[in-house]
Amino acid sequence: MRKRYVFLMVICLVLFGQCLIWAQASASSGVPKVVWMFREDVKVARGMVHDRVETAFARLWAKDKCSRF
Repeated sequence: MRKRYVFLMVICLVLFGQCLIWAQASASSGVPKVVWMFREDVKVARGMVHDRVETAFARLWAKDKCSRF
């Protein structure tokens, strides 16, 4: 009787592991289509720093082939 429970538990663990592997494989099939909306507060004296950060974001998105719109 105990062998039967161990065997069923092993089967369940194997099937659960296969489900996890399948879910990860299907999730990593590219960049998800997500809309990223946020509110940006910029201090008046930080305009140049803000421009540099925005340029860095644009370069990163271009490198990763993401579209903003």
